[in-house]
Amino acid sequence: MSNANTQRQPERTLLSCFVIDDEQAAINKLEYFIKITQGLDFIGAEKDPLKAHAMLSKEKGLPDVVFLDIEMKGPLGLKLARLVMNKVLVVFTTGHSQFAVEAYRLNAIDYLMKPITYPHFLEAVAKCRLKKETADHIAKDEASLLFLKDSLSGQTTKVNHDDILYIQSIGNYCKIYFTNKSQIMPHMALKQILSQLRSDRFIRIHKSYVINMKHIQFYEGNGTIKIVNDIKLEVGRTFKKDLKEKIKEAHGK
Repeated sequence: MSNANTQRQPERTLLSCFVIDDEQAAINKLEYFIKITQGLDFIGAEKDPLKAHAMLSKEKGLPDVVFLDIEMKGPLGLKLARLVMNKVLVVFTTGHSQFAVEAYRLNAIDYLMKPITYPHFLEAVAKCRLKKETADHIAKDEASLLFLKDSLSGQTTKVNHDDILYIQSIGNYCKIYFTNKSQIMPHMALKQILSQLRSDRFIRIHKSYVINMKHIQFYEGNGTIKIVNDIKLEVGRTFKKDLKEKIKEAHGK
């Protein structure tokens, strides 16, 4: 297995990996492959399918990827697969090709025939990484969306965080200004809407204003800040310190 070192992949999304196999030699090989591959983290292995079942029954602390011997003690490999298929990414390992149909029916990420080679292992890892990055991207996009009802038109609008320039408090309402110069006015207090926005992106600069830090153009630390679309807003005296610290933090200073 010495040639495997020459095929290391560039470091990308870190994937935690767990191996379930009743053969120690198979565990050792996968552990070695995982440890020499950048972007992978070997977090353990289990030979006993019942102990593996107990570990994978948890809702938290699960690995990203499970390499699972589908032949473990009769049907237990398949039972484990069905248990975790919607929780983790599963790569089946086996010495017999007749299990391939079942593997794909269960929507496994990949199917590795023993003896497993490093190039085939890397192909499976690439599929896992793509699946994980796609899922993370979708989750991030969903976390950046708000659905707000405009009190003027009565319509519900899908709002992307990145499109918000700033928000102005007007009594029991908020007026949201967008980069395309459109506006909506939901019936929400400024504090309420701020709680639904990303704390690393939005900051209150005045009792009446919240801005999107992504769109800051100029701030010298005085009483005015300039943002996209040549808009200037007043910065409240009690908010200046937090604003300066946030800007420094965003620029890594």
